[in-house]
Amino acid sequence: VTDLRQAIQNAFAAFTPAECRNYLAAAGYDAYDPA
Repeated sequence: VTDLRQAIQNAFAAFTPAECRNYLAAAGYDAYDPA
């Protein structure tokens, strides 16, 4: 469980919020834009 938790933390740290929005938009999801 500890390894899984660390893997999830590493995955979140690997991308900026803007990159996440771009990936979601490219996959066809409406990426939330708080601006």
